[in-house]
Amino acid sequence: MKAKPERVHEILAKQIMGKATLRTHLYSDYIVTTFRTTGNLAPGCDNRDLIAWYEINMPVELAAITIRPKTKAKKNVANIDFDAHLGAVDRMYANEAETTLSNNERNR
Repeated sequence: MKAKPERVHEILAKQIMGKATLRTHLYSDYIVTTFRTTGNLAPGCDNRDLIAWYEINMPVELAAITIRPKTKAKKNVANIDFDAHLGAVDRMYANEAETTLSNNERNR
């Protein structure tokens, strides 16, 4: 099925592109803006139409936003001090148990 960029509302599309951060969120942002503006949940176009409109009318802006969110670098497991973390967890549970015990004593 061929894209039909003429179905896209030009003003709304430009408004969405002005605050876009991820290419994958363009269509959902377009739907939300259409609903807030018109009260109609159906925007009258699909994602393919919207992207085709951006490729024709705003190719530089479309290229400038990212396709996927940047992922954080994974930590190297060898650098994690498990004993320190487990000791902190043990202390946390010990403190929690003492608090529970002292609360129970107060309630007697």
